[in-house]
Amino acid sequence: LVEQMVADGNVPWSMGMESGDATGWTGSDFIQDILLVQQGPDYVLDIISGDVPYDDAGVKEAYQTYGKWAKDPVYTVGGAEGTVSTGFLDAIYKVFSDPPEAMMVKQSGFAGGAVAEQYPDLEYGTDYDFFGVPGAQGLQGGTDLMMVFNDTPAAKAVVAYLTSANGAQEWAKVGFDLSPNSQAAGAYTDPALAKKAAILASATGFTPDIGDSIPGGFGKAEWKAIVDYVNDAADLDAALAEAAAVQAAATE
Repeated sequence: LVEQMVADGNVPWSMGMESGDATGWTGSDFIQDILLVQQGPDYVLDIISGDVPYDDAGVKEAYQTYGKWAKDPVYTVGGAEGTVSTGFLDAIYKVFSDPPEAMMVKQSGFAGGAVAEQYPDLEYGTDYDFFGVPGAQGLQGGTDLMMVFNDTPAAKAVVAYLTSANGAQEWAKVGFDLSPNSQAAGAYTDPALAKKAAILASATGFTPDIGDSIPGGFGKAEWKAIVDYVNDAADLDAALAEAAAVQAAATE
Protein backbone atom coordinates (compact mmCIF):
# COMPACT_ATOMS: atom_id res chain seq x y z
CA LEU A 1 0.00 0.00 0.00
CA VAL A 2 2.77 2.43 0.95
CA GLU A 3 4.73 1.76 -2.24
CA GLN A 4 1.57 2.09 -4.34
CA MET A 5 0.92 5.50 -2.83
CA VAL A 6 4.45 6.59 -3.72
CA ALA A 7 4.04 5.22 -7.24
CA ASP A 8 0.86 7.27 -7.57
CA GLY A 9 2.76 10.42 -6.64
CA ASN A 10 1.44 10.72 -3.08
CA VAL A 11 3.23 10.99 0.26
CA PRO A 12 2.00 8.02 2.32
CA TRP A 13 2.78 9.12 5.87
CA SER A 14 2.37 12.09 8.14
CA MET A 15 4.58 11.40 11.14
CA GLY A 16 5.05 13.62 14.15
CA MET A 17 7.00 12.72 17.29
CA GLU A 18 7.17 16.08 19.05
CA SER A 19 5.50 15.87 22.46
CA GLY A 20 7.59 17.92 24.89
CA ASP A 21 9.44 15.73 27.37
CA ALA A 22 7.77 12.68 25.82
CA THR A 23 8.98 13.34 22.27
CA GLY A 24 9.43 10.00 20.57
CA TRP A 25 6.46 8.08 21.93
CA THR A 26 4.65 7.94 18.60
CA GLY A 27 7.79 6.43 17.11
CA SER A 28 8.03 3.79 19.82
CA ASP A 29 4.38 2.87 19.28
CA PHE A 30 5.00 2.54 15.54
CA ILE A 31 8.07 0.38 16.06
CA GLN A 32 6.17 -1.92 18.42
CA ASP A 33 3.54 -2.47 15.72
CA ILE A 34 6.32 -3.24 13.24
CA LEU A 35 7.71 -5.75 15.74
CA LEU A 36 4.27 -7.37 15.98
CA VAL A 37 4.31 -7.78 12.20
CA GLN A 38 7.90 -8.94 11.79
CA GLN A 39 8.52 -10.87 15.02
CA GLY A 40 5.21 -11.48 16.80
CA PRO A 41 3.83 -10.94 20.30
CA ASP A 42 6.06 -13.44 22.13
CA TYR A 43 9.10 -11.52 20.94
CA VAL A 44 7.64 -8.26 22.25
CA LEU A 45 6.87 -9.86 25.62
CA ASP A 46 10.44 -11.17 25.75
CA ILE A 47 11.72 -7.62 25.27
CA ILE A 48 9.59 -6.52 28.21
CA SER A 49 10.89 -9.35 30.39
CA GLY A 50 14.48 -8.71 29.33
CA ASP A 51 14.93 -12.10 27.68
CA VAL A 52 15.44 -10.35 24.34
CA PRO A 53 17.85 -7.39 24.57
CA TYR A 54 16.74 -4.15 23.00
CA ASP A 55 19.73 -4.20 20.65
CA ASP A 56 18.72 -7.59 19.22
CA ALA A 57 18.75 -8.00 15.44
CA GLY A 58 14.94 -8.12 15.34
CA VAL A 59 14.65 -4.73 17.02
CA LYS A 60 17.23 -3.29 14.64
CA GLU A 61 15.23 -4.59 11.67
CA ALA A 62 12.10 -2.84 12.97
CA TYR A 63 14.00 0.43 13.39
CA GLN A 64 15.34 0.18 9.86
CA THR A 65 11.84 -0.39 8.49
CA TYR A 66 10.58 2.62 10.42
CA GLY A 67 13.58 4.71 9.41
CA LYS A 68 13.02 4.01 5.72
CA TRP A 69 9.73 5.86 6.04
CA ALA A 70 10.41 8.35 8.83
CA LYS A 71 13.62 9.79 7.36
CA ASP A 72 12.63 10.10 3.72
CA PRO A 73 10.44 12.96 2.42
CA VAL A 74 9.25 10.61 -0.31
CA TYR A 75 7.51 8.57 2.37
CA THR A 76 6.66 11.09 5.08
CA VAL A 77 5.94 14.81 5.23
CA GLY A 78 9.18 16.71 5.78
CA GLY A 79 11.39 13.66 6.07
CA ALA A 80 13.44 13.29 9.25
CA GLU A 81 13.07 16.93 10.28
CA GLY A 82 9.31 16.77 9.84
CA THR A 83 9.05 13.54 11.79
CA VAL A 84 10.96 14.87 14.80
CA SER A 85 9.68 18.45 14.87
CA THR A 86 5.99 18.00 14.03
CA GLY A 87 3.63 17.76 16.99
CA PHE A 88 1.76 14.48 17.23
CA LEU A 89 -1.62 16.21 16.87
CA ASP A 90 -0.41 18.37 13.99
CA ALA A 91 0.65 15.18 12.22
CA ILE A 92 -2.96 14.02 12.32
CA TYR A 93 -4.23 17.29 10.91
CA LYS A 94 -1.82 17.26 7.93
CA VAL A 95 -3.80 14.37 6.47
CA PHE A 96 -6.88 16.62 6.42
CA SER A 97 -5.34 19.74 4.87
CA ASP A 98 -6.58 20.89 1.46
CA PRO A 99 -4.99 19.32 -0.46
CA PRO A 100 -3.85 16.59 1.95
CA GLU A 101 -0.13 16.65 2.73
CA ALA A 102 -0.18 12.88 3.24
CA MET A 103 -2.52 9.94 2.80
CA MET A 104 -2.22 8.32 6.24
CA VAL A 105 -1.22 8.89 9.83
CA LYS A 106 -0.43 6.03 12.17
CA GLN A 107 -1.85 6.92 15.58
CA SER A 108 -3.48 5.54 18.69
CA GLY A 109 -7.20 5.06 19.20
CA PHE A 110 -7.76 8.62 20.41
CA ALA A 111 -7.06 10.01 16.93
CA GLY A 112 -10.68 9.71 15.83
CA GLY A 113 -11.78 11.98 18.66
CA ALA A 114 -9.12 14.53 17.73
CA VAL A 115 -10.31 14.50 14.11
CA ALA A 116 -13.97 14.87 15.10
CA GLU A 117 -13.15 17.82 17.36
CA GLN A 118 -10.94 19.58 14.82
CA TYR A 119 -13.12 18.84 11.78
CA PRO A 120 -16.73 18.55 12.98
CA ASP A 121 -18.10 18.70 9.43
CA LEU A 122 -16.24 15.58 8.32
CA GLU A 123 -18.11 12.31 8.52
CA TYR A 124 -16.43 9.11 9.62
CA GLY A 125 -16.82 6.39 7.01
CA THR A 126 -17.39 8.92 4.24
CA ASP A 127 -14.62 11.50 4.54
CA TYR A 128 -12.10 9.39 6.46
CA ASP A 129 -11.61 5.89 7.82
CA PHE A 130 -9.06 3.75 9.67
CA PHE A 131 -7.79 0.19 9.78
CA GLY A 132 -5.65 -1.98 12.01
CA VAL A 133 -1.99 -2.55 11.18
CA PRO A 134 -1.96 -5.13 8.36
CA GLY A 135 -0.11 -8.29 9.29
CA ALA A 136 0.24 -7.44 12.98
CA GLN A 137 0.10 -10.57 15.12
CA GLY A 138 -1.99 -9.01 17.85
CA LEU A 139 -2.50 -5.52 19.21
CA GLN A 140 -0.58 -3.26 21.54
CA GLY A 141 -2.18 -0.99 24.06
CA GLY A 142 -1.95 0.76 27.37
CA THR A 143 -2.15 -1.25 30.56
CA ASP A 144 -4.35 1.00 32.65
CA LEU A 145 -5.65 -0.61 35.82
CA MET A 146 -8.66 0.13 37.99
CA MET A 147 -7.66 0.06 41.64
CA VAL A 148 -9.63 0.55 44.85
CA PHE A 149 -7.89 2.05 47.86
CA ASN A 150 -10.85 2.18 50.25
CA ASP A 151 -12.72 -0.99 51.14
CA THR A 152 -16.14 0.63 51.28
CA PRO A 153 -19.55 -0.52 50.01
CA ALA A 154 -19.68 2.44 47.61
CA ALA A 155 -16.30 1.63 46.07
CA LYS A 156 -17.22 -2.02 45.72
CA ALA A 157 -20.51 -1.09 44.09
CA VAL A 158 -18.78 1.06 41.47
CA VAL A 159 -16.33 -1.72 40.59
CA ALA A 160 -19.09 -4.31 40.49
CA TYR A 161 -21.14 -2.14 38.15
CA LEU A 162 -18.30 -1.27 35.78
CA THR A 163 -17.29 -4.92 35.49
CA SER A 164 -20.83 -6.16 34.94
CA ALA A 165 -22.47 -6.75 31.56
CA ASN A 166 -24.85 -3.85 32.15
CA GLY A 167 -22.04 -1.50 33.12
CA ALA A 168 -20.00 -2.48 30.08
CA GLN A 169 -22.93 -1.97 27.74
CA GLU A 170 -23.78 1.44 29.20
CA TRP A 171 -20.11 2.40 28.88
CA ALA A 172 -20.25 1.49 25.19
CA LYS A 173 -23.53 3.29 24.58
CA VAL A 174 -22.36 6.66 25.90
CA GLY A 175 -19.33 6.61 23.59
CA PHE A 176 -16.69 7.14 26.28
CA ASP A 177 -14.29 4.86 24.41
CA LEU A 178 -13.67 1.14 24.31
CA SER A 179 -14.80 -0.85 27.31
CA PRO A 180 -12.29 -3.46 28.49
CA ASN A 181 -15.27 -5.78 29.05
CA SER A 182 -16.03 -8.08 26.12
CA GLN A 183 -19.71 -8.01 27.14
CA ALA A 184 -19.90 -4.52 25.64
CA ALA A 185 -19.79 -5.99 22.15
CA GLY A 186 -22.82 -4.97 20.12
CA ALA A 187 -23.69 -2.05 22.39
CA TYR A 188 -21.59 0.64 20.72
CA THR A 189 -23.65 3.39 19.12
CA ASP A 190 -20.70 5.25 17.61
CA PRO A 191 -19.68 3.50 14.36
CA ALA A 192 -15.99 4.34 14.78
CA LEU A 193 -15.97 2.86 18.29
CA ALA A 194 -17.82 -0.19 17.00
CA LYS A 195 -15.08 -0.74 14.41
CA LYS A 196 -12.34 -0.26 17.01
CA ALA A 197 -14.09 -2.76 19.26
CA ALA A 198 -14.34 -5.26 16.41
CA ILE A 199 -10.61 -4.92 15.68
CA LEU A 200 -9.83 -5.49 19.36
CA ALA A 201 -12.18 -8.47 19.61
CA SER A 202 -10.68 -10.14 16.55
CA ALA A 203 -7.07 -9.66 17.63
CA THR A 204 -5.03 -12.80 18.16
CA GLY A 205 -3.36 -11.39 21.25
CA PHE A 206 -2.49 -8.30 23.25
CA THR A 207 0.88 -6.84 24.22
CA PRO A 208 1.32 -3.92 26.61
CA ASP A 209 3.37 -0.93 25.53
CA ILE A 210 7.07 -1.78 25.85
CA GLY A 211 8.16 1.57 27.22
CA ASP A 212 5.32 1.68 29.75
CA SER A 213 6.09 -1.83 30.97
CA ILE A 214 9.84 -1.66 31.63
CA PRO A 215 10.72 0.43 34.71
CA GLY A 216 13.87 2.38 35.48
CA GLY A 217 13.47 5.12 32.89
CA PHE A 218 13.47 2.77 29.91
CA GLY A 219 10.63 4.64 28.21
CA LYS A 220 12.74 7.79 27.92
CA ALA A 221 15.74 5.73 26.79
CA GLU A 222 13.61 4.19 24.06
CA TRP A 223 12.38 7.60 22.91
CA LYS A 224 15.95 8.92 22.86
CA ALA A 225 17.09 6.01 20.70
CA ILE A 226 14.32 6.68 18.20
CA VAL A 227 14.86 10.44 18.03
CA ASP A 228 18.65 10.10 17.78
CA TYR A 229 18.29 7.52 15.01
CA VAL A 230 15.85 9.56 12.95
CA ASN A 231 17.97 12.70 13.47
CA ASP A 232 21.17 10.84 12.56
CA ALA A 233 22.49 12.05 15.91
CA ALA A 234 23.69 8.54 16.71
CA ASP A 235 24.57 5.35 14.87
CA LEU A 236 21.67 2.90 15.12
CA ASP A 237 23.75 0.21 16.82
CA ALA A 238 24.98 2.71 19.40
CA ALA A 239 21.50 4.11 20.00
CA LEU A 240 20.05 0.64 20.57
CA ALA A 241 22.96 -0.41 22.78
CA GLU A 242 22.38 2.61 25.02
CA ALA A 243 18.69 1.74 25.40
CA ALA A 244 19.52 -1.94 25.91
CA ALA A 245 21.78 -1.03 28.84
CA VAL A 246 18.86 0.74 30.55
CA GLN A 247 16.62 -2.25 29.78
CA ALA A 248 19.16 -4.68 31.26
CA ALA A 249 19.52 -2.66 34.45
CA ALA A 250 15.74 -2.48 34.86
CA THR A 251 15.03 -6.16 34.22
CA GLU A 252 17.98 -7.89 35.90
